[in-house]
Amino acid sequence: MKNILVNVMRFTKLYPTRFVKEKLETEGIECVLTDEGFRSEPGELPYGWNLQVRAKDVEKTVKIILKIQSELGLENIEELNTLKDLKKILVPVDLSNYSMEAVKYAFGLATKIQAEIKFLYVLPEPHLPGTVKYTTSWQAHEKIERDELFKNAQKMLLEFSEEIKHHIPEEQRKATRFHFAIHTGSLGNVVVSLSYRYKPDFVLMHHKDKPEEKTYLSKVVEYITKYSEYPVMILPKSASYSNIDKLTVMYATNFHDNDHTSLNTLLEILKPFDTRIHCIHIETEYPLDSNEKLEELNKFLKDEYKDQNITADLIESSNVSLGIEEFINQKHIGLIAMSTQKHNFIYRIFHADVVKEMIKASKVPMLVFPVKGS
Repeated sequence: MKNILVNVMRFTKLYPTRFVKEKLETEGIECVLTDEGFRSEPGELPYGWNLQVRAKDVEKTVKIILKIQSELGLENIEELNTLKDLKKILVPVDLSNYSMEAVKYAFGLATKIQAEIKFLYVLPEPHLPGTVKYTTSWQAHEKIERDELFKNAQKMLLEFSEEIKHHIPEEQRKATRFHFAIHTGSLGNVVVSLSYRYKPDFVLMHHKDKPEEKTYLSKVVEYITKYSEYPVMILPKSASYSNIDKLTVMYATNFHDNDHTSLNTLLEILKPFDTRIHCIHIETEYPLDSNEKLEELNKFLKDEYKDQNITADLIESSNVSLGIEEFINQKHIGLIAMSTQKHNFIYRIFHADVVKEMIKASKVPMLVFPVKGS
């Protein structure tokens, strides 16, 4: 029984949800918040959160919730000041041991930038043979399979929660707000839909070993950055978070790009770090006015971002990937950031093939900002 999760309450407001979860955890009750994506219509995201605890803690949990309700009234709980400034990280995981590297990195970043974490587990829609789909009992079959998927997901979630305890120090877990979401559907669609409700500062995703898995990840990232407003950070297999203080960033830009939204977002995300940013522009045909444009950009950066350590650099290379790799090695780059716009220079060079190849081959984390323009 102790390894069974039980729904004790469903919330539709975020702040009472967080408040109750924190109160229960201070009493030693392990809580799981899930967005149960199995009772809504296909393609729809449920609104709200299921508060789940282990079966052995149900009685104690109910007593605490009733006490909170009688003393404060759940409907009267407003946003806590401690939550207003929290950033948010959305982390898709497959609940395997392999996902633990992304979990470690997420906790490290969350501690550094003062963020909460939503771990997202996405299950595929129930697969039923074509001959079954068109029988009168199809809905019954689908419900059975959905219930079984959800039951297995809960079991895996508990096991994953235990693994987090083994890999993440207790003080770090207590200092970081985190919860889980479980949905069915395709990963790209769920991340895009959920992001518009959750509004993460960025989505954190992790490489896997096999080439086909890396190819799939690159397509998902392309989809997310095309159809949502939120950047995606991609961690290579070798990435590990180890109390990073100083961070050197390569930010791909365009001489003619007057929209600096992505750069401002990057600076906001990295505010707690001692950051040096190289705004790079890549030239493959060596135009005569490149150095003049570079001087103009450096003057703009110095005037506009006088409190930031930002400089513009020019990469002249007929091979874009090779030029980027050499620059990364020379400058000891710890993060690659890319701002993409449809139909402009960066979009044509990066967003088609190079981004996908870099996602598959890069040895440093990448932050890809959403596509802007039309």
